[in-house]
Amino acid sequence: MASKMGGMPGMGPGAGRPGAGGMPGMGDMGAMLKDPAMIENMIKMMKSMDPDAMANMLMSSGMVKDRAQAQAMARQMGSLTDAQLKMMVGATAKLQAAREWLVRNKLLVAALVVLAIALLLRWLGWM
Repeated sequence: MASKMGGMPGMGPGAGRPGAGGMPGMGDMGAMLKDPAMIENMIKMMKSMDPDAMANMLMSSGMVKDRAQAQAMARQMGSLTDAQLKMMVGATAKLQAAREWLVRNKLLVAALVVLAIALLLRWLGWM
């Protein structure tokens, strides 16, 4: 049964992997954000997108809940220059990499938080 499901879209060996989405050719989003040609295509797509379509995309992704706010964000996104969009994509890629690092190193992050709390309490005179 598993071998039959492997041939179905979305049921392959990478279907459970984050970022893969089970779709052929999707791969890792981080790798896509490192490819300059892919970044250029994303910028062209965002520039050519209708403000109503972008507002619908923002609402369906859950980034905003209010229709007026989604339309305002879509208008602002349309007025960005190519350099600003590249900077935004680069910042997004770095934030995503940092988030993935934090998720992979949960115990290290917890230990650093405990250490910071201990140092703060020591500085305040509680310890």
